[in-house]
Amino acid sequence: MMPRHARWVKLSLVFFCAVLLVSALAFKLRGGITVTVDEDIDEDLYVWGAAVSIDSTVNGDVYAAGGSVTVKGIINGSVNVVGGTVNIRGQVTHSVRAVGGLVRIDAMVSGDVIALSRDLKVADTAQIGGELYMVTTDAEIGGTIKEKLRGVASDLILFGKVEGDVDVNVETLILQPTAQIEGDLTYHSKDMADIQSGSLVQGTIARERPAWVERRITGLVSATSTLRDKIMAFLMPFILGLVVLLIAFVRTTSMAEAVRRRPWPSLGWGALILVATPIAAMMVAITIVGIPLALMTMILYFMALYLSQVFVGLAIGQLIIGRFRRLEGRAIMIGALALGLALLIAIRSIPLPYFSLAILGITGLFGLGAIIVSERKLRAERREVASPE
Repeated sequence: MMPRHARWVKLSLVFFCAVLLVSALAFKLRGGITVTVDEDIDEDLYVWGAAVSIDSTVNGDVYAAGGSVTVKGIINGSVNVVGGTVNIRGQVTHSVRAVGGLVRIDAMVSGDVIALSRDLKVADTAQIGGELYMVTTDAEIGGTIKEKLRGVASDLILFGKVEGDVDVNVETLILQPTAQIEGDLTYHSKDMADIQSGSLVQGTIARERPAWVERRITGLVSATSTLRDKIMAFLMPFILGLVVLLIAFVRTTSMAEAVRRRPWPSLGWGALILVATPIAAMMVAITIVGIPLALMTMILYFMALYLSQVFVGLAIGQLIIGRFRRLEGRAIMIGALALGLALLIAIRSIPLPYFSLAILGITGLFGLGAIIVSERKLRAERREVASPE
């Protein structure tokens, strides 16, 4: 049975990506393998990539997704980010919402901070003007929190200052000598907190022993692992598709068009290639001379299978975006690709037996067939242009 937290993370991630990418069509948009934003932006910024760095003033909200995301400029708005590693530095005048494997906060944040992560680190120089809400496994909290500290953690180390109450669900809690809590401390744990000499709690200290803490932590670990997998499942084909779009724009869009406009021929050709290619490779590999050819054929075969999700994702995105605006230009196609891939992840996340495998198979059939159908169409068009009138 899929943990409740894992299902929530999947749906949240896909919703985040879909909203981000559809909305980005009307605002400032950046995307690529390595993206550095170093010019001032006077509107909302939407950015994604394998490595993202924002080192400028943004007079609006920031929406970012990537393997590594660093925000170290002045953000006159909120920061909303999904990444493998998230670093928030500089200054944020509103709130921060971060989802990642590792989230580091070393910034002046005027509003609240909400973090869902495997590891959370708040530096001793950080300042949070609102409250910090966390769902994490390991947390190291320094700096100054003007309001409350709340949430769930497996291991929590507090060495900073909280001017409000602390209410957390933990397995272990350590208050280091520099820790200060001006409000009440309420912690739900089976073990007593390690309140070290020199730490200060001005309010009351209360402990409860909930039976569900370990189950929640187990679900959290599963959720963060699922989140990491889903981020990579989205980013890897998206970055590959981005490169393919930039290098072979006409052919890539032609393959997506084959999926949309000629689905049944694409399906038929895909079934033929899916079955016939391995059989042909095995027959060729019978001879010693044919082994290298068979290996090369199978490598290309699996590459085409992986690329098939790019063509199908682009076709899905085109179907949706095409209802609202004309499908012209590379920027629109990049948005369509990202939206389609996010929806494919959502569909594959439905917790039914063998459902994800079936969707992968169907995607492969349409994608492989689209390669043949689009190539036949392009060749026919070239013959018509080359033929004398």
